[in-house]
Order: sequence, then structure tokens, then C-alpha cells
Amino acid sequence: MKAVIVCGFDTYEARIQLVKTYLEKKEFEVSFILSNFKHSTKEFKENTQNESPITFIKTLRYRKNLSIERLASHILFAKKAFKLIGVAKPDLIYCMIPPNSLAYQAKKYRKNHSDTKIIFDLMDLWPETMPMSRFESNPFFSSWRELRDKNLDSADLILTECDLYRQVLAKQLDGLNVATLHLAKSEALFPVMPVNSVETLHLCYLGSINNIIDIPAICLLVFTLQKLKPVIVHVIGDGESCSLFIESLEKNGAQVVYEGIVYDPTDKQTIFDRCHFGLNIMKESTVVGLTIKSIDYFHAGLPLINSIPSDTQKLIFENHAGFQFDRDHVEELAQTLSELTQADIQEMRINARDVFVKQFSVEAFERSFQTALDLLG
Repeated sequence: MKAVIVCGFDTYEARIQLVKTYLEKKEFEVSFILSNFKHSTKEFKENTQNESPITFIKTLRYRKNLSIERLASHILFAKKAFKLIGVAKPDLIYCMIPPNSLAYQAKKYRKNHSDTKIIFDLMDLWPETMPMSRFESNPFFSSWRELRDKNLDSADLILTECDLYRQVLAKQLDGLNVATLHLAKSEALFPVMPVNSVETLHLCYLGSINNIIDIPAICLLVFTLQKLKPVIVHVIGDGESCSLFIESLEKNGAQVVYEGIVYDPTDKQTIFDRCHFGLNIMKESTVVGLTIKSIDYFHAGLPLINSIPSDTQKLIFENHAGFQFDRDHVEELAQTLSELTQADIQEMRINARDVFVKQFSVEAFERSFQTALDLLG
């Protein structure tokens, strides 16, 4: 049996490798159709020679995440991808969505290929996850959303990256085969190290520093907390709001250690081990139930200070692996954080690691994936 995995974003590549590995265990011959454009750097990939089992599609460059150029690039990618699929004639098509245009092309393909199984893996919701509620009634964004919503029924199975997406799309998913398949991380685990002194509270921010993180909220927490004890924020990452983030933290009383972009797992873990909590605070208008950074924190054994609802909130609450941030109760949270002992935080470190093993390890991923595949019959 042949399976084709279609993916337009380099940011999803860890996910599709896990999918490939498991499908091969199920005796599929797996190939990829990928974009030659790197969304993370806005540059074209090097060495994109088409070699089995990977085919790279030439797409259009775009500089801005919210632009006509980006939409045009995605439409072209989806059209070319399904043209190649028409030649390959696979038994299974596994589409990473977004781009939403892949759902549209899948429905067109389905009309003449009813025997082919199609899986949609919803890794993000566009435009819902973008912090632009003021544009909600804009016809452009409605059309963009409908590219996905009106074509979901062409899939035999729909996977969602988090439970929250199933809640948001409850009406559109009604009557369809749906399962949650959480993100996973395949890197080796480091030992959970003893907690450093709590005389100073060390917080970590990991990841892109962009327009969806809630800088004012993070600074409000820092400002309130530093009145009770010194705060040091370790920043790992970069982005268009990096300078603003660092300046705002310092103005609100934090000492900032800018660690830069760190790729080496050992170096990253060394920074995590200095910290007491990982910051996972995003704008309220962003529709997200789980973030890659939260899984990185759990993997490192780092409890969270989290604003994300649904999946992540439930995990930290049920497993005592961090605290939920609420603007209306910042003083209470700061007081609680300031009174924690090393033993308190050590317990949460162990709990955070347990969350990773049970929910986001390769073994957990494969168990959930098989349960989802069983829905195909």
C-alpha cells in the first residue's frame, strides 16, 4: 500500500516524521510532498533536489504572515500537490492542514477517487488562531476559513492537534470521524535535576517572540512578582518583537538574560535547569489549546505558568505541573509563586516530566495514532 504525506510547512516536519515511521510499521510505502519554502525563515530551502521518497514543490515567496502573497503561495502549493497525487495514485493521503487550500483540493480529488483514504491533520486553525478578532466579519477571512470548513467532509478521518480545535469546530465536525492526536517529541530525556535556590525566581521564555505572545500580561506578572522577590527571565529565541519584549521586561523590574537561539539540546537543558517555571502566555484572542513550547517545557521537566485554555490548562491542573495565569488574579499568583519552596517546585518538575511521558512521548503518540486509525475500519 502507498501513502503520501502532504505538508506545506517546515514547522510540521517533526510531526510528519513520526507519522511516516508509524505508517511504515503498518506496511505502507510512504512518500512526502513538501514545499521548497521555509515558513520559519521566509527563505527557500537548500538542496531541494527531488529524490524518493521526497518531492519538493516550487512555491512563491512571501515575507508577511498575513498577506495576499502568502495565500497565493498556499493555493499554488495545494494545486501542484494534488496534481502529483493524481499521478502517484496512493491508497492513503495524509494532509497537514493548514494550508486550508489543501482541504479544497482534496475534495476535488475525492470526486473521482472514492476508494482513496484521506486524513486531515489539523495542526492550526486559520484564521482563528491569529490575533485579529477585529477582522472576524471581514469577507476575506470568512472565505479563508470556509476553504477548510466546507471541505472537511471529504476526509475519512480528521485529526486535531488539541481538544480545543474539536470544540471550536464542533458544528463542522459533527458526524465525521474525529480524534485528537497531540504533538510529540522524540528527543532523549535528560534527568530531572534538583531545584536551585528560590531566593530569586528564574522564569524562562522559549520560542518565537511574535505578535501572539502577550507581552503586557507577562510584564504584569513580572512587575507584581518582583515586588516580592527578585525575578530573572531567561529568553531563548528571537522574533520581530524580541527587542520590545526584553525592554518591557526590564522596565517592569526583571533582570533579563538573553540566551539567543539555542538548538543544542544539552545547552538548552542547562538553561531550563536554572529556571523554576516556563512562560506559556499568549493573547486571549488566539485560539490555541496546546503549544510546541509547552511540550518542550514538559520534556525538560519545567512546570508552566500558562494562559492557554483547554488541553494545557487541564494538564497542569490535573497533574499539578504549574499554574494558570489569570489577569484578574495576578497578585494571588505572584504571592503563591513567591512562597514556593524548593521541594514544592521539585515536585512540580517531576510532575511536568510525567505529563510529557504519558501524553507527548513517541509511545503516547503511536498509541493515540493507532486508536485514530481504527476509526477508518
